[in-house]
Amino acid sequence: MKSFSYVDLVLQDTPLNDPNVELTLRGFVQQVDNLTGREDEKLPRMEVRFARVRAFLDYIAHEEQNERAAFSLQATSDVWGVPFMPSIREQVEREIEWISRRLRENRELFPEEVIVWEDNRELVGLGETTEDEDEAAIAD
Repeated sequence: MKSFSYVDLVLQDTPLNDPNVELTLRGFVQQVDNLTGREDEKLPRMEVRFARVRAFLDYIAHEEQNERAAFSLQATSDVWGVPFMPSIREQVEREIEWISRRLRENRELFPEEVIVWEDNRELVGLGETTEDEDEAAIAD
């Protein structure tokens, strides 16, 4: 329940008490859906997903604070006394950092790994080629 992917999944099915948060999250979902699956849009797509997860975590943390105040839950060592959102936030932020780093590293290592030709054939792992090599690859 503390993983980025889990939070990103459940936010879409969680009932919300705040219509403004619902509009914000819906906007993020639409933004991700409007980005294609192209490789060059992978990082922007993930940045939107990071933002929506953070907005959802902000909302849940606010709801937790409201419940703690409404039910006079004091900081104790039992299960009801320990706020749960800080540890979830910490884990999600660690995962976001790791995912971001890996996406950037992979883009630097393989900047032109996938080439899509006009006839929609995909050649993988070519890296940079000359125009003659490109024409020869198409002819094959």
